[in-house]
Amino acid sequence: MSKIELINQAKRLYDESNWEEASKFFNKAIKEYSDQLDAWDVFYMVKCARKGVSILNIHQEALRFKELEPLNQIYAWLLYDYHVKDFEYSRINIHERGIEKITERVDQKDFNIDKADDIPCPYTVGVFKLIKAYHKPNLNINKLDKWFAKIDPNKLSKKEIIFEDNLGKVRKIASTYEDYYSILSKLKLKQKKYAENLPHFPS
Repeated sequence: MSKIELINQAKRLYDESNWEEASKFFNKAIKEYSDQLDAWDVFYMVKCARKGVSILNIHQEALRFKELEPLNQIYAWLLYDYHVKDFEYSRINIHERGIEKITERVDQKDFNIDKADDIPCPYTVGVFKLIKAYHKPNLNINKLDKWFAKIDPNKLSKKEIIFEDNLGKVRKIASTYEDYYSILSKLKLKQKKYAENLPHFPS
């Protein structure tokens, strides 16, 4: 089969939700036609990988193409699956490298522009995962400085998060914006940078 035939067959199987079989054709295309793959081929491979199947050298293939925005977006979500969704503190160094790659492929989403939706941002969620991990149990000043520098607070959502718990009780969680400054204030206190102006939030 030609590369086009393999890719088309894989895409057809993917559309039928037969992801394991689709991965076999994608992997065959990688083995036989790696040098002929284009960014859209890899885009569909990454989509398939997000279904939990194994795609050969998917990270190396994704790294070859950085200009296609849809590929950058879907690859950021694949990295999110590996390094944010399945975050383990014992593997923080590995996850940190993965989250770094997210920040290299996509921008931080601005939740304060007109018609902004509520779809999560892999960049923001990933960086906050590290900020919270380096905040507790021990406040790591150097790491927090690095990751705070990657966040533009003016783009963070100021909406309070409201949800219903398993017992049916309505719960409220501080907005990402408030969360950001709550941790940042503790960092500045630790650094003895008392004079820096931080927003005030009512208790």
